[in-house]
Amino acid sequence: MKKFLFAILLICNCLTINSFAQKKIVSNFIKILPFARAAGMGEAFCAISDGTYGLYYNPAALSTILGYEIHISNIYWLQGINYWYLGLINPDPILDWGKIGLSFSYFKVQRSSLIPDNSIIAWKEFDKLPEYLGNYSVNFASAIDFSKELSTGINLKWTYDYTQKVTGSNFSIDLGVIYKIKFDTNNLKIGFVLSSNGPKFRFIERGISLPDALIVAGAFEFNIFDKKTIFAIQAETEAHYKSLFNSGIEFYLNELFALRTGFKIGAYNTISAGIGYKNKNIEINYAYENYEKFGSCHYLSFILTWGTPFVKFNIVPDIFSPNSDGKFDKIYLMPVFRDVDFIKNAKINIFKDKKYIGEIPVIDCKINKIEWDGKVNGKILKNGEYELFAEAEYVINGSSESQKINVLIDTEPPELSVKGQPKYLKPGQKEALLIPATFYFNAIDKAGISEWSFEIRDKNNNIFFNTRMEGDPPLEFLWNGVGNNGEYINTGEFYYYTFYAEDNVGNKNQTKPEYQIVLLKEIKLTFFSDTIFEKNKADVKIESFSKLKQIKDVLEKYTESEIIIIGYADRTESGNYKTEEDLALARANAIKFFIEDMLQVKDKKIMVFGYGSKGKVENLKREEEKQGQRRVEVIIKSTVYE
Repeated sequence: MKKFLFAILLICNCLTINSFAQKKIVSNFIKILPFARAAGMGEAFCAISDGTYGLYYNPAALSTILGYEIHISNIYWLQGINYWYLGLINPDPILDWGKIGLSFSYFKVQRSSLIPDNSIIAWKEFDKLPEYLGNYSVNFASAIDFSKELSTGINLKWTYDYTQKVTGSNFSIDLGVIYKIKFDTNNLKIGFVLSSNGPKFRFIERGISLPDALIVAGAFEFNIFDKKTIFAIQAETEAHYKSLFNSGIEFYLNELFALRTGFKIGAYNTISAGIGYKNKNIEINYAYENYEKFGSCHYLSFILTWGTPFVKFNIVPDIFSPNSDGKFDKIYLMPVFRDVDFIKNAKINIFKDKKYIGEIPVIDCKINKIEWDGKVNGKILKNGEYELFAEAEYVINGSSESQKINVLIDTEPPELSVKGQPKYLKPGQKEALLIPATFYFNAIDKAGISEWSFEIRDKNNNIFFNTRMEGDPPLEFLWNGVGNNGEYINTGEFYYYTFYAEDNVGNKNQTKPEYQIVLLKEIKLTFFSDTIFEKNKADVKIESFSKLKQIKDVLEKYTESEIIIIGYADRTESGNYKTEEDLALARANAIKFFIEDMLQVKDKKIMVFGYGSKGKVENLKREEEKQGQRRVEVIIKSTVYE
């Protein structure tokens, strides 16, 4: 039963006039040729198919698109049928591979009150004539480049047919391949497509059309009278229809205008002609075809392209020192360009403070790692921060720029200073540094500090103390006066210290050596002999114990220290001792015994001396001199400063 069925027989590449006689029931609106440029070349477009044309002819050709593209066509087809087509191409899919495209076509036709005998729509096949019938079609295509020469793609097609009461839909697939061969200035492209024969109409059901048509095509680009010319041929065979042969030629009058003509041979012979205009990113095409008794077709297409492939860029590292010292002299510039075959030229631009400085030409766009030694036009750039970005100029739609990356050129050593505290000054003397000492470091460098060291040398230029660490130096460094050998510094002697630092790109610097008289921190306790000892004796009085206990109080406060005890006597007393020096030494040893046994301080280094009457006490009045000469001094040399 043929109720609610209809047929649409198209006179393009796949349907033949014999099909009408067979009353083949096929809904194939997507076979209406949607492009004016292709129609003007006799539809021999399978090997060309650049841009949105790949959504219809060969999905592999989507890989040739550089920027975004929108293609709008209106076809005034046979017997008043009006067909609309919209195609969109995105060159930068989310997954950052291949190219993707989407198209939508629409068709609707009202039944005429008088159906002509040569109607291409079999209205009489319906038991009850519908008032209208139509079709929607959606294509999704994607393409990738396997190599410079080989591209592949897939096109998924879904169509929806309808009348007043009957609907149907179908899904079909196209698989395409394009292989490119270059001969000096000429180019040859070979295209293959395995395609579904188009959506078949089914009565309120859905179906899938597997590929059942094979298309083989070639396109050769060459010059005639220095004018670009493209000659294309195409052969198509389908499972249910006669084979078709298509051929066409496109001749460019100049950069703006092109003339086209073509013909088809098969179940019918048709000659077509067309003209095209292209200015930068705008293209307008028109074509005309005549199908014997069925009438004429007019094609008008508008194409708008914009944008170019995204350029990625990275720099490793982003700081260097091009001073030929063999350390961090170069960096690596890593641009990543897409569609390199369509790049006219590429470069890496250099700016400083938004002012153009120069550029680094990119000779081979396929190389993603370029060494740079900081030179532009043979000269090394001065120190400072520069802004670099990669740029590629394409054959259409202009240029693409990458993100901007800052690079620091640093050939200058760090700025250093060091200061030691506390200082002990006396009139007419050079600076002295009390121990323990705090050294204040200051190191400034744009590239950052990688390591630092501090060094103290003695008067013979031998290293007494040094330390080295990575990273930024501390703001304060406390030194207790102990050298690398574990010995204390010699008080009163000249030493000098130097601060060193190296930045992250190998530039080094050091401070000028600063000479100092280095002193230990000393606490001196003086005990007069008349209050501690009996005359001419070295025995400590019991009643003086409370006074001597202050020694322990000082030692508890200064835990890291050494003790020097010096006894003094005058010539009026010696007692059972041979000289006043012997008496003075005996009294010093008595104080040592008191510290070690009575105060239980046994972990200190204690030295004793007896000077007799050799030492004098300064700033005493004359009547006090005699008593002041008889004394014991306890000197505590501390390594803790407060």
